[in-house]
Amino acid sequence: MIEFNFNKSEQILYVECSGKIEINDMFKYVKKLGNDDTLPRKLLIIEDARKSDVQFTEKQLPELIAKLEVILPKYKTIRHSVIHSDPLNTAYAIILDNKVEKENYQLNVFSTVQAAKKWLII
Repeated sequence: MIEFNFNKSEQILYVECSGKIEINDMFKYVKKLGNDDTLPRKLLIIEDARKSDVQFTEKQLPELIAKLEVILPKYKTIRHSVIHSDPLNTAYAIILDNKVEKENYQLNVFSTVQAAKKWLII
């Protein structure tokens, strides 16, 4: 399950991923970002995925990346901090970051919310 909560005072979108996460869940996540005109165009995301169990493979990442690259022009910038505790999830996030070919998207992986938030506001 993927839940969203935009904190207006901090201007940060908090995303909580838990349980089994299929590739279609990730597609819906990206689609929500693309369709939500209420989010700031300089978007800051803290995604906590420590309780998630990824059910997709590396072979499915190119399709996810393609969908992400379609919505990126709608934003001036996206700074996306992801919190992982699982090595496979961490590897997928790093692969995604290395393959996205848009200069307005930055992703970084952390092990704590504090570190993720610190990077976002730098």
